[in-house]
Amino acid sequence: MGKAKNFRKQNAGADFSLINLNAAGIDIGADRHWVSVPVDRDSESVRSESLFHCRTICNG
Repeated sequence: MGKAKNFRKQNAGADFSLINLNAAGIDIGADRHWVSVPVDRDSESVRSESLFHCRTICNG
C-alpha cells in the first residue's frame, strides 16, 4: 500500500477571483453528465443526465 499524503487545508476563496458570473459548470462523467448554473438563474441549478440518454439525443 502507498503512503498517505498529507494535504494542507487551504482557504478556497483566498487566491481566486470571479471572472465570469454567467458561466456554467459542466462535469463529463463516465456514466452521467452534470451541469450547474448559478443558484439565482434557475429553480434547479444542478442537473444531470445519464450517458445513455445523452447518446440517444445527440445521435438522433
